[in-house]
Amino acid sequence: MNIIDKVFAFGDQHLTPRPSDDEVLRFQVEIYEDAAAIISILSLLQEQGVYPDAETLREIAAEYEGFDDLTEYVDELLEESMTVA
Repeated sequence: MNIIDKVFAFGDQHLTPRPSDDEVLRFQVEIYEDAAAIISILSLLQEQGVYPDAETLREIAAEYEGFDDLTEYVDELLEESMTVA
């Protein structure tokens, strides 16, 4: 499973409405704006106090290392999830 599918699946487990049902998020992925879709899903999860595991967050950062906004956001989430855990 690639990282974008993993993020959507995690969001589907914890969010209502489900990210996979969100036409805007799916459109972002279709036009290769995966980083924007990931930020949106992670933001919704963060609002509910739910974080993917550290390994998944590191995998996102590695996969999208050229996307500064996303990697900075993932770093913040890693720090925040460590203090919450």
